[in-house]
Amino acid sequence: MRVAMFLENGYEEGEAIVTADLLKRANIIVDLISVSNKEVTSCNRFNIKIDINFDRANYQDYQAFILPGGWDQVINLKKSKKLKEWLTNANKEQKIIAAICAGPMVLAEFGLLNDKEYTIYPSCLEAVKKIGKINNKLPVIMDGNIITSPSLGCVFPFALKLVEKIHSKNRRLEMENNLLFR
Repeated sequence: MRVAMFLENGYEEGEAIVTADLLKRANIIVDLISVSNKEVTSCNRFNIKIDINFDRANYQDYQAFILPGGWDQVINLKKSKKLKEWLTNANKEQKIIAAICAGPMVLAEFGLLNDKEYTIYPSCLEAVKKIGKINNKLPVIMDGNIITSPSLGCVFPFALKLVEKIHSKNRRLEMENNLLFR
């Protein structure tokens, strides 16, 4: 099992690192992919090396696609025609697409939230109004193949939902127990 996590300058490091960590603990391979950089800098100035440049990545290798938040990250990702193509294809094939915090703005830009229930960081509501059905009362929303979460404060339920959908519910429960997640 392999997932693609897209990172550009301005990504939210907590959302990216905690999600990647929990997926790796579940024996899911996480490739950190950048459209244009070999290393990216988070919104709080943490640098991380990228595993693979987007030009060298193969869509067929991935079962899921993850977009952490971060305002600048979202602006950068929305410009990628290739990312739009990948996520549009993933949606048609019902592969998992997950976005947290400001990340759902990319999905909205690409037309993937139309007629979907989702959640997003509250200050991003204006940018996606009248697209789908916003529900900011839950830490994670899954509608079909799309998983969304509103903030860094919800990163554990977000990552554990990914573990459940990519691996299994039993693996999620096992991880919750091992992590003392209550």
